[in-house]
Amino acid sequence: MDKDRDDLVLIREVGKALVMTHDYNRAIKYYEQILQDDPQLFDLRGDLADLYIKLKAFDDCKRVLIDALKSIRDLN
Repeated sequence: MDKDRDDLVLIREVGKALVMTHDYNRAIKYYEQILQDDPQLFDLRGDLADLYIKLKAFDDCKRVLIDALKSIRDLN
């Protein structure tokens, strides 16, 4: 997938659709795979962190947010 703006919108919509249909395990796998391929997708990290909060998986949420901070640090 090219990483233009339209692709990011589509990527986020797929993740949100999985969450809306309560397919949480599949949504988590989807988000984690996309972020493994491109760790700079911070909007997607936020979506994943929100899902983990919804599921009360606070340790996983913390891990996602720490990974986001590490990715920001690596940019500098």
